[in-house]
Amino acid sequence: MTQTYVRVPRVHRLEYLEALLRSYEGSNAFDEAQAKQSIQREIQDFEQTKARALRRQRPRVREGATTLNECIQLALHLRLIDRYRRLTARAAEVLDPAQRRSILLQSMWQVYPRFSQVILRIRDTGRLELPFYDWDQNRQQSGDALGLDIDRKNFEIIRDFATQLGLVNWYPIENSRQIVYPVACTVTQAEITCMVGVFADKEISLHHCPYALALEVGLLTVQDGHYQSVGA
Repeated sequence: MTQTYVRVPRVHRLEYLEALLRSYEGSNAFDEAQAKQSIQREIQDFEQTKARALRRQRPRVREGATTLNECIQLALHLRLIDRYRRLTARAAEVLDPAQRRSILLQSMWQVYPRFSQVILRIRDTGRLELPFYDWDQNRQQSGDALGLDIDRKNFEIIRDFATQLGLVNWYPIENSRQIVYPVACTVTQAEITCMVGVFADKEISLHHCPYALALEVGLLTVQDGHYQSVGA
């Protein structure tokens, strides 16, 4: 059984996690100084790119020590390293560009329940308007009307991960608020199971994202005018 966690490590960019994994450089032994340097280089590259985009003369300087600790925690949660900080076979999959997205999506969905909660809530509403800062005050005033039982920092990390993985996007609006919206179709295994046996009207059903996606990836077929699971 996969262990789950409420708190998501404070790693705002998945490139920092990849920098940690790359720091091993063919060895399975963890080198803290080497790992820190690898992450620092990635942070500096990002800060320089951001400074140019914002037309700042100097990029921000960040040490990266906290980021290293958070990356180690994330790698442990996702089973990319073991408790002795040795790389696992899954780490090689994450470093493979062809497998990275699917492995990270699958792992985060299983390990962080709040990740799936946020993604499905954004999918179901189509558009979430949320505050940037006064998160607790907003929840006190409106209750949990948005269906997100989550603190601000956890939400921000999940939002950033989901943005990098191509599930959502977001933009700021006035009054220190943000709009978060889906950019990909998401469907769960339980939802696919519920589709089995449903009448397949191609003029209607195929326009509904979960059905179209399940057919596209080969999880469902159409037999005798009804959706059927593959192999059933």
